[in-house]
Amino acid sequence: MMIVATVVVAFGVPPVGAASAPDLPSYGRSPWPMLGGDPGHTGFSPHRPAVPAWTLHCSFATGSRVFHPPVISSDGAMYFGNEAGWVYRLDRDCGVVWSRLVAGPVVSLAIARDGTVVVPSGDGTVYALDPDGDIRWTFAANGFVEPPVIVPGGTIYLASHDGYLYALDQAGTELWRFFAGGHVSWPAVAADGSVYVAPVGGLVYALSRDGSLRWTATTGCSGLGTSFCEHRPYVGNDGTVYVSADDGLIYSFGRDGELRWTYDTGMVNSEAGLALASGGRVFIGSHTGEVVALNGDGEELWTYDASGSLGAPALGGNQWVFAGDASGKLTVLDRTGQERFFFHALGIIRWGVSIDRDGSVAFGTYDGVVYSLRT
Repeated sequence: MMIVATVVVAFGVPPVGAASAPDLPSYGRSPWPMLGGDPGHTGFSPHRPAVPAWTLHCSFATGSRVFHPPVISSDGAMYFGNEAGWVYRLDRDCGVVWSRLVAGPVVSLAIARDGTVVVPSGDGTVYALDPDGDIRWTFAANGFVEPPVIVPGGTIYLASHDGYLYALDQAGTELWRFFAGGHVSWPAVAADGSVYVAPVGGLVYALSRDGSLRWTATTGCSGLGTSFCEHRPYVGNDGTVYVSADDGLIYSFGRDGELRWTYDTGMVNSEAGLALASGGRVFIGSHTGEVVALNGDGEELWTYDASGSLGAPALGGNQWVFAGDASGKLTVLDRTGQERFFFHALGIIRWGVSIDRDGSVAFGTYDGVVYSLRT
């Protein structure tokens, strides 16, 4: 049976004024502390309802594009930013706890175990805010900073378009930096502390937690004759590294850098978003409007045709696949690729959802609205 949500309500006005994948340690008590849910960007949550039925609980309009879903704190508060440079904390009912304007667009942010909110802004400044929205410290990179990653030990990883990966401690002090060259997409961190970065141009770097180089690998982007070929790394719960690249391929690498398999998405110059389940299964959200499920050997299990271009899916346990698309439709599929629920928002859903411990989901849209759906 498929369940459909047909009522869309948006309310609230922008104020004027100031968990993890199965093998990762418990990330405090935050069910979704960063983009992708954990340091490996698996998009996996162990929390999922038995029945795929969500209703609109609340929504909040910011007036400017929201690129990624909110992160969720241990008390259910939602933190997110928008293109206008506002950072918001909302309570579980979409009420504004505080807001703060920073210098430049806010794409995504992350919550540390002690409640610190790490916020990169469009001008390269990274703000650390306390749970009340006050500034604890700032850090300046020399280029746009991608969504941050914070590991359970407290180390903060920042990848910048200035070509560096930075490692900071909880006080914002730089521990080390690694020059990868070109602009660097987000890092991904495995349970053993290995850090993976993939700058434009075709190289993939594996680093130890102290920033020393372990190995390098190449993708097909290295032969395209262009310096602008983006990569995004992900790490599965078994330590397998996946890279989605602008050459249209998904690459699977072993822990030691050996190439295991590739999968051709047919999308050159538009890297796909991934979610990683137990057993090595990979779910792809493509800009051609398909959700694709692969087994651990990179073989296609099923495809689902969505209503528009997709970002990365999210996974509610090993049971539900959440996919948001450019038409504003949020679709929930079961493990066989059958549509079981959908909800229509009013704007483009650029990325997937964040998942709370009660199975509630939240997401943002390009028309500046954040939605919270509950079971």
